[in-house]
Amino acid sequence: MKAFESVRLTNIELKNRFIRSATSERLCLDNGHLSEAYYQHYEKLAQGGAAMLITGYTYPDEAFKVKSRMAGFYDDSFIPEYQRLTALAHCYDTKLLLQLVHGGSSSSLGCIESASAIPHISSGLVPEAMSKERLKTITNIFVTAAIRAERCGFDGIQIHAAHGYLFSQFLDPRMNQRMDEYGGPISNRARLLVEVIKAIDKQVSKHFHISVKVHCSDFNINGMCFDEALELCGLLTKAGVDSIEISGGDYAARKGELFYQSEAALIAEKVNIPVFLVGGVRSLKAVEKLLCTTSIAAISMSRALLCEPNLVNAYYYGKKASPDCLQCRTCQACILPSKHAPALFVSDVDGTISMHGVISKADVAAVNQYAKHNYLAFISGRSLSNLKCDLDKHKINYDFLGAYNGAYLIDRCGKVLIDHPLAIEMEELFELISKFQIKGYALTGKAGMYFNIMDTDSIMNKMKTSSYEPQIEQREVMKQLYSVNIEFRDDSTASLFIAQAEALKLNCQIYLNTHFVDIVAYRTGKLEAVKCLQSALGLEREAVTVIGDSFNDLPMIEAYNSFAISSGDLKVIKAAANQADSVEAAIHHIMG
Repeated sequence: MKAFESVRLTNIELKNRFIRSATSERLCLDNGHLSEAYYQHYEKLAQGGAAMLITGYTYPDEAFKVKSRMAGFYDDSFIPEYQRLTALAHCYDTKLLLQLVHGGSSSSLGCIESASAIPHISSGLVPEAMSKERLKTITNIFVTAAIRAERCGFDGIQIHAAHGYLFSQFLDPRMNQRMDEYGGPISNRARLLVEVIKAIDKQVSKHFHISVKVHCSDFNINGMCFDEALELCGLLTKAGVDSIEISGGDYAARKGELFYQSEAALIAEKVNIPVFLVGGVRSLKAVEKLLCTTSIAAISMSRALLCEPNLVNAYYYGKKASPDCLQCRTCQACILPSKHAPALFVSDVDGTISMHGVISKADVAAVNQYAKHNYLAFISGRSLSNLKCDLDKHKINYDFLGAYNGAYLIDRCGKVLIDHPLAIEMEELFELISKFQIKGYALTGKAGMYFNIMDTDSIMNKMKTSSYEPQIEQREVMKQLYSVNIEFRDDSTASLFIAQAEALKLNCQIYLNTHFVDIVAYRTGKLEAVKCLQSALGLEREAVTVIGDSFNDLPMIEAYNSFAISSGDLKVIKAAANQADSVEAAIHHIMG
């Protein structure tokens, strides 16, 4: 789908075409400094799959504040806080723009000033008309903030010139009745905004993105019309803007989908910089059609992502086609915590859903029904090719596969989330193995499996004869090795081996089950794979359920809401919160 293709917005590359549009969350402290709730909110948004986030209303001067608990950015004391924020977003390959705003006469808290001493359309407050000297000061404040934003690690800024704030007031002929070079035709009314953009462009690096949010029209007979908005976008392009977000003056009264698509499409055709659209972004089908039939580069969503921060991920994995957001405009009720995200079910394979190589039709039906609206993952000690072949043969609609006990994790589209091959001195390991009497060992790599069997009665020999894995030479497996599995003659020998292996500090993770030992890369395992999925999908811990039967399932069983297969290992059964005779029974339990 085009919606999930990467796109270049002049000087930044986005992983898909979904942008989180700015909305003031009012999660900050009274002085504008960032709270833990603010960080938590933006981490959820970054995890949720959108390619770029634009922060909510941020005031670069204390006088520009409109409401309490908005985000401030008025001196260098904010730098460490915002550096933490940008680092957090970048962890999830998510770009971050800082929206800078002056409220103008929209505020009763700060400096009530505007283009002209005209009563504000909504509040009725009469502002002080700004002098030319004051306009120079405003420009300098925005330039200083942009420089500070780049120091903080932001990918760029967005100047908010819509929705009735200061720059929008200058653009609106109802609010701007000046008789100087800042009033009259749109080229004059846009002068302050253009001057700010040009001044910022001179002071920041060429990699720093400058975006502007504007109306495609005020949709009022006396306001800025579409033709003026089109001219404005041309002026902004010449001034050095890298992208334009299109909104409209009557957004609060609009219903339905993609409010301003026709106007935005015309603007995108006329200007030679990327245009993205906000307003009424609802169904994925409508988004895809818009992107395929117009020159609009991306879409931006706000309220829907407040309701469901994980919505883009849900779109990508086919769990949803439209948001739960009702456009009720009581957005604060949806901010932290989100209760709308799909859940995640993680299953072991052998001994859990696959019993002696057989997967029941009932289990297949249950997991496929679950996967229609939720995330489904399988994590196994098998190789990726074997695991995929077996599940595909049974037509199981998984979203994620974890092979080699979680050392290699991919999504269903082939995107790699974890790739941790063994990085140890194999000669040292084999020398240690040779000191013990073993029944056999197996090496598992991307190319397949290699078995070395010393005892024909061993369980590993039965695995070899019944395995779907391609039997290949040891040197081929060693090219990219992910796990070593050893079957010892008794429990005490296996324990002694582990003690000696740990003394050698082989930089690996070792799991013990009676007389079996599994060796994978350090800090690798099924638990780490589940944590990776939880983080990547932006899920609460309570939204994750795991099921397994054996010793290598134990860490994830202990960490999450869990089920143990009733025929499984006694330690696993004792550790699990629940028991089930089958995967089908577990899914029926959690789905009610």
